[in-house]
Amino acid sequence: MEQRKAKGLCFNCDDQYVQEEEIEETDQEDLEISLHAMTGLRSSNTMQVQAQLHHLQLFALVDSGNTHNFISQLASEQLGLVIQQQIGLSVSVANGAKIASVGISPATHIDIEGHSFIVDFLVIPLSGFDLVLGVKLLQLLDLFYGIFRL
Repeated sequence: MEQRKAKGLCFNCDDQYVQEEEIEETDQEDLEISLHAMTGLRSSNTMQVQAQLHHLQLFALVDSGNTHNFISQLASEQLGLVIQQQIGLSVSVANGAKIASVGISPATHIDIEGHSFIVDFLVIPLSGFDLVLGVKLLQLLDLFYGIFRL
């Protein structure tokens, strides 16, 4: 692991390790989640993928209407993720409501369709989806593959 760290490689694959920026207090005002993500409605006009964290297969919504990546509080508990508590951290829903976040699961390893990523997740109560993958993941994809205009 030390050799991989020294080379800047992910611990689980041969890709470069890229850690998302930590959420600073000034960014907390800009945390947003879409109504699709909160209602958990699954329809043909939403992008949904299977993802794996540790030993669990999870159902994820990919939605550019979300500023960050989110994990359901239930899934984070099932996985036993380490959560960094953030007092007063809340997320704005598209309808104007605010949802309190338990905190952040930093540098969490996730596999999506055979690709490994290290991302930060905000822990919130979700129904319908285990994960919501937002602009932060799309920025990582752009960094690796240069395919999006963000």
